[in-house]
Amino acid sequence: MKKVSKILLLFLLLPIASCSLLNKYPTYKKATHYKPLPLIEGATKDYGLICNEYVNNLDIDFVSGEVTIESTTEYESIAIFETSEEKYKDKYVCHYYHEEDTYFLKYCKSNISIPNTCYKKLKVLIPETISLDSITINNVSSAISISNINVKDLSIKNVSGNVTLNKNQVKNISYGGVSGDLFATFMQITQKIDINLVSGNANIYLPSTTGGYSTTFEAVSGEFASDFADAKKYLDIDYLTINMKSVSGDLHIFSYESDEPVIEREKAPIEEPDTSDSTSDEPISNSYDFSFPESEEDSEEEKEGMSTTGDSGSWGDLE
Repeated sequence: MKKVSKILLLFLLLPIASCSLLNKYPTYKKATHYKPLPLIEGATKDYGLICNEYVNNLDIDFVSGEVTIESTTEYESIAIFETSEEKYKDKYVCHYYHEEDTYFLKYCKSNISIPNTCYKKLKVLIPETISLDSITINNVSSAISISNINVKDLSIKNVSGNVTLNKNQVKNISYGGVSGDLFATFMQITQKIDINLVSGNANIYLPSTTGGYSTTFEAVSGEFASDFADAKKYLDIDYLTINMKSVSGDLHIFSYESDEPVIEREKAPIEEPDTSDSTSDEPISNSYDFSFPESEEDSEEEKEGMSTTGDSGSWGDLE
């Protein structure tokens, strides 16, 4: 009976997730405080800024496209970029708001209609010397990739986009999803990951020389497998603790070759950037190598609003 209750509870999430796919972006708190990312100097459809304020937490809400967070040696402060294949009005551009030590990023302006075909790429670059307290991501169908960052707590709520985590120094990971798959590669550091899935699969990659791990796996029809003798507990030292609950999703632990030494996670100090000679939320020059090529001069229709070309039709009259 308890298992049946869990199944019903999990599948109640599905209609809620479906509502999120409508082209009406919800109203969010303190909406009047948010601003669109500024256009990069010399660009036509690429936006970005350097976070000159003190940042210890990131809170991201995205709908579709791609979200990438990775470490960088190019910048001394956190940098945020967004690019798209079409030129949009400012209200469709990622909006941001800084409060105390947290940066909030929203997919677009609060409470507006957005095109179902709107496809954008958000990239957040975090300097190697910076460690954050938390990163929170709420996502509908975007592909998420997070690589080589240092953060204490990482929380991801996801409907259908695949999520890739690659060798991050994260103490606690919480991942909840409906149908998106998780691909997570870990180093030999003490970490914990909690996974709640309906039908998505969790693929965990550990170095072949791992010092050990332990798992708890609860599923109705999902399967468990491990390259480490199919063991749910391997060796005595739990460098990684995996807790997974699922309806039909599988948990597979893979082995990969690595010569990395066994290390304990040390949180790097966070240095507040010197903003005495700089302007807050500083727009940046077009020096970043974006995925999309620079477009030719925009037409008069594109200057008036969203592009009217392509299969998506005209969205310039959306309010």
